[in-house]
Amino acid sequence: MNKKIILFVYCTLLIACSAPTHEGESVDLLTVTDEVDEISSYIDRLEVIPLQTDSVIIVSPVKTLITESSFLFLDGGLVNKFDRQGHFQTTIGRIGRGPGEYIHVVDFCLSDKGDEFLLLTHQNQVLRFSSSDGTYLGQINTVLPGVTANGIIPLKGGNYALYVPNPPTELLSDFSNPFYCVRYYNTSGKESGADLLRVDFRMPMSFQLPTMQTGGNRFTLAPSASSGPVYVGEGGRLKQLINIHFGSKSLPARFAFRNGKDPWEAMDEIGMSDYYKYPASACLFDQYFYCSAFGKDFEVWNFIVNMDAEHKGIRWKSVPNSSKPLWAVAADTQHLFYYCSETELEDGDSSEDPMIRTVSRYMDQNGIPKNNPIIFKVGFKIRSHEE
Repeated sequence: MNKKIILFVYCTLLIACSAPTHEGESVDLLTVTDEVDEISSYIDRLEVIPLQTDSVIIVSPVKTLITESSFLFLDGGLVNKFDRQGHFQTTIGRIGRGPGEYIHVVDFCLSDKGDEFLLLTHQNQVLRFSSSDGTYLGQINTVLPGVTANGIIPLKGGNYALYVPNPPTELLSDFSNPFYCVRYYNTSGKESGADLLRVDFRMPMSFQLPTMQTGGNRFTLAPSASSGPVYVGEGGRLKQLINIHFGSKSLPARFAFRNGKDPWEAMDEIGMSDYYKYPASACLFDQYFYCSAFGKDFEVWNFIVNMDAEHKGIRWKSVPNSSKPLWAVAADTQHLFYYCSETELEDGDSSEDPMIRTVSRYMDQNGIPKNNPIIFKVGFKIRSHEE
């Protein structure tokens, strides 16, 4: 279950870049994609960076950020920083209860100007660290009674948004009182507005966060429900990037509340059902849209759609050898980034996962040892039928 988290420190030019949006578009991911079990012919470029983990233990990263000079991984509640050659550099902050310390980091991001790392703790605190040297800069306290934020997205002027998937447990089934899943805050932690009215149960997955870095210093928020809009931090608010669904295979609205059930008690039924649910890792890069989602029996599916080619795309199932399924962990303007453990690479040539097979064979062909976890970036080439 090794996975790694990357952090991207962007230069001013890269921060100024804006990925394309497809606001208002609604895409049925099953209709526009073909299922494939071999993806090498769809890959245009591939680069592998082995991670040197002799001086740090990486167990199961849940988020990755990328900078011009670094990869950063959120793993076990800690943020570990590696250089672009895969050498461990430092841990941002440390475990404790003093200034610049935390018990557990839930999510993290880069500030809008790229000069700070913002670490969201399990107590809804936002810790600020210099992105250049890791110096602790201060703490912002946010007030969210009875709930814990599950994600953070940077906004213009040093402001930020927190994502709270659901109200307190005792109110999970109560839709009579409006509950907004996105809260906006200024630099002093004062709430300045709210968005994203809750209309269903939203899965708070600690092993795959709802926020993801996409095309420059921008961060997306995936639906985390049956289907729906993907949002992106744009200026001072979140705006709709694209609306995704799975046609008749979309998990029905409020399925988790059927028969008056506690939604947590329905998780096995939801997971085994023959519906697609809980899209995550959503992003735009180059001319492509990517996301992962759970299918029948909690199988993980990857979807990539060429938004400039009549929405032509592919999908494939991620079947791990022994650990966590493989899904993209971050994106820059041209590539998807993946993390893969050394355990998965051991028998990678015979893996049932087409992405693991592809990267394993690439490593064999280029003499890259498989005794370390890796970060690898992939560029795709998915053409229209006419091409």
